[in-house]
Amino acid sequence: MSDGTIDVHALAKLLNLDIRRIQQLAAEGHVFKAERGRYHLARSINGYCKFMQKANDGEKATLRLEVEKLRRGEHEWLNVIVFMLDHIFALNRAAERSGQENLIKQLGHFQNTCRDAARRVGLAPVLAAAGEAFDPQKHQLPEGEVPAGGVIGEIVASGYSYQGKLIRSVIVTLQETPAPAEQGKVATGSGLSQLPLGATESPAV
Repeated sequence: MSDGTIDVHALAKLLNLDIRRIQQLAAEGHVFKAERGRYHLARSINGYCKFMQKANDGEKATLRLEVEKLRRGEHEWLNVIVFMLDHIFALNRAAERSGQENLIKQLGHFQNTCRDAARRVGLAPVLAAAGEAFDPQKHQLPEGEVPAGGVIGEIVASGYSYQGKLIRSVIVTLQETPAPAEQGKVATGSGLSQLPLGATESPAV
C-alpha cells in the first residue's frame, strides 16, 4: 500500500461493503480504480464520503418533504374538526335560546361527546363565561380588534388548543358600558343595577 493503492478486498473491508458494491461504486465514479484490480486509497475514500454525504442530503430533503406533507394534512383535518365543532356549538347555543329543556339536554350531551372524541387526538376546547374579564391572551373579538379592557358579554365560538398549544382564542363579544352620565342616573335614581347602554328604566310613578 506504499504506492497509495489498495486491493478490492481490503477496500471492501475498510468501507464495510461487499466487493460487488465496490465495483458498482467504481463504475459510477465514486471510488477510483488503479491498475491490476487495485484502487486509489485516498481518492476512493474521499469519493465515497462525498457520495454518502450527497445520499444523506437527499434523504434529509425527502424527509423534510414528507414532514411538510404530514403537517399540511394535520392542518387540514384540524380545520375540518374545528369547523364541525363550531357548528355543533352554534346549534347548542340556538337550543339554549329556544328554552326547550329536552333539546338543550340532548344537544349538550352531543356536544360533550364530540369534544371528548376530539380530545383523543389532542384537540381540546378552550372555554370562557359571560362576566369574565377580557384577556387578550385567551379571548378575541369577532372583528379581530384588541380592546383595552372590558367584560365578556357573550361567547360567539369556543377557542381550541392542540396538544396543549392554543391554536384559536375564544371568540367573544363585550358587554356594553353605559356612558358616565347614564351611570350617574342609575346610581342616584332608583338604585337599580347597572344597565347596558340604551336600556335604562324609568322609576314607577
